[in-house]
Amino acid sequence: MKNILLVVLTLIVNVSFGQTETAENKAVTETFVSHYNKEDYTAIFSMFADVMKTALPLDKTTQFLKGLKAQVGNISNREFVKYEGGTYASYKTTFEQAVLALNISIDDNSDINGLLIQPFVEALNTEKVINNLSTKSGIITQKQAEIIFENAKKFPNHTQVSIAIIKDGTINYYGITNQNDTISSINNQKSIFEIGSISKVFTATLLANFVIAQKIKQTDNIN
Repeated sequence: MKNILLVVLTLIVNVSFGQTETAENKAVTETFVSHYNKEDYTAIFSMFADVMKTALPLDKTTQFLKGLKAQVGNISNREFVKYEGGTYASYKTTFEQAVLALNISIDDNSDINGLLIQPFVEALNTEKVINNLSTKSGIITQKQAEIIFENAKKFPNHTQVSIAIIKDGTINYYGITNQNDTISSINNQKSIFEIGSISKVFTATLLANFVIAQKIKQTDNIN
């Protein structure tokens, strides 16, 4: 599945919540999901606060939600996770084609004033992760090992990273892997990795070339 990072974000009230879903958030989210599955995007727009309607007019709202539906389908289940930043009620949301985080913020009138949809990432318990990185080779210092571990312990199990260290023109490689919540050294400098999001660079370059060639305008709809 293509990576999805669809964001609709406007003004957010500065309110502090606990980690129990409020009745207001539950009711609003249930209604949102019902309208979404029925493709009643006008009804969803009517749930927006004025600032949201100004920032995201009906045509933009419809386009956004239609695009989401085309990519991931209907919502079959949702589970309240927590409040993000004291404002968003965050839900682990199961669509037909993906599991995404649905984050909804409401104002005092229970109108939606913030909406964020992004890939869902399971919370990790980093306290139990073991640091088994070796510095015996002298490629990295103990301080560097600590920095690497602090960042790598957030990675899912079975993750590998290959690091190139360039000093005074000399290149050394240091590999790490996370297996069973243990971060260890590994010789993986010749391993094959997925390219990640580098295709976005190609897309942007092609887009720029089309603009220069006057085949499209920068104001054209990206779709």
